[in-house]
Amino acid sequence: MIMLKSQFAQQVLAVTTLLLVLAALSIIWPMIIAVFLSILLLLQSLGTELEIVIVA
Repeated sequence: MIMLKSQFAQQVLAVTTLLLVLAALSIIWPMIIAVFLSILLLLQSLGTELEIVIVA
């Protein structure tokens, strides 16, 4: 019985750790994606300004 309770406690701890990791990733990944997209938009806008200067 002691082994079973210990194994159950280990499984609960593993599931809790997994949920915490997934929660942390769900907070971090959108920030990484937002930064990446904002850098792309910045580069695109700089490229557009360069084209306008060349055309003018």
